Amino acid sequence: MAKSKLSEYKNDYYFFTGKLSEINRQIAFAGIALIWIFKNGENSDVKIENELILPAILIVLALAFDIFQYIYQSITWSIFYTYYNRKNKSEEKKN
Repeated sequence: MAKSKLSEYKNDYYFFTGKLSEINRQIAFAGIALIWIFKNGENSDVKIENELILPAILIVLALAFDIFQYIYQSITWSIFYTYYNRKNKSEEKKN
């Protein structure tokens, strides 16, 4: 069955991007936990092996991009909504 409203597409978009972000966060936090488990040093002296530094940086970047994605989407949808809300109000005044 074909979708008839733009809002249905938007809801699907929100569902799938939300699910993707949730999975991405879980994987990133699992990676941080693994790095923490395989660290060297005593309790007061934390030292991460050189081989784990690049994966740690990439995991943190993945989380940062996840946050930036939500910031970008918030700004984009806010502009989109404001534009069409003002446009519809101005058209209502003309009628």
